[in-house]
Amino acid sequence: MAPGQTPSGAPLAEHVWRRWGLVVGVWTILWGAPLLVLAKLAFKEDLYSHALLIPVVSGYLIWTERHRCPSPNSAAWPWGVALGMLTAVWAALGSPWGGWSGDERLAFQMLAYVTGILSASALVLGRSMFAYYAFPLAFLVFLVPLPASVVHLFETALQHGSADVAEWMFVATGMPSIRDGLVFRLPGLTIEVAQECSGFRSTLVLFIVSVLAAQMFLLTGWKRALLILSIIPLGLARNAFRIWTLATLSIEVDPTIMDSALHHRGGPVFFLLSLIPLNLLLWGLYRSERSRRNSVPIPSPTAS
Repeated sequence: MAPGQTPSGAPLAEHVWRRWGLVVGVWTILWGAPLLVLAKLAFKEDLYSHALLIPVVSGYLIWTERHRCPSPNSAAWPWGVALGMLTAVWAALGSPWGGWSGDERLAFQMLAYVTGILSASALVLGRSMFAYYAFPLAFLVFLVPLPASVVHLFETALQHGSADVAEWMFVATGMPSIRDGLVFRLPGLTIEVAQECSGFRSTLVLFIVSVLAAQMFLLTGWKRALLILSIIPLGLARNAFRIWTLATLSIEVDPTIMDSALHHRGGPVFFLLSLIPLNLLLWGLYRSERSRRNSVPIPSPTAS
């Protein structure tokens, strides 16, 4: 009898995936109410629109690797129990008696949903398969919506950081400016770096993309971390460049630029521009691993 097969000849992995799919399906039905709230929020708020794609990406990563995963073995009990206990904590905090409401309560409910899937995966898939699919399963954490208080914290940090970098750009390009906190007084123009200009949503999307790209294309831990952490200076530089561009065009070309579509709806343009240095960094890191990549053996489907 071939390794990794039942007496009937069907691969063991198929039976494991069926059980896993059943457990995840039942768990999803049980958490249908908060998932529906999240879906409505994703359609309503741009900040959470990425949540609709997260399960698709995780499912795609699992599906494409299904023929190379190791054979099932014993359950990862320590991980399963620990994650199960954590699920119970999140579920209690997200319950009507947890003392939270609104977006905080939804965040705890989604944390419980994600850790519940992780717990079930550790117990049903077994140690080897759970370790092999750790990334696509953990990627589901991006389903958890950030509460407004957390978003405000990040927006404020990006707001002030972007103002600092914009000030350096004004100085570097010889643009006369006087700064008072978040307000810049320029020749014939006064601008304020508002919280809406923090670019938090774009930065969050870039962060998620960088996490995915680092896992898919890089092998070295510190290089993956470098790519992901580069999102912070990249986000600040993108916002500052947008501020500098709008101010310079308003002063040098047309004063109405500040009220134009480039200001109010030009975010995607600057987001696409920020992908250029990110891709260049990824390309450089990828090329630097060429020798190591060629020496990495392809995992055996029957590895335990």
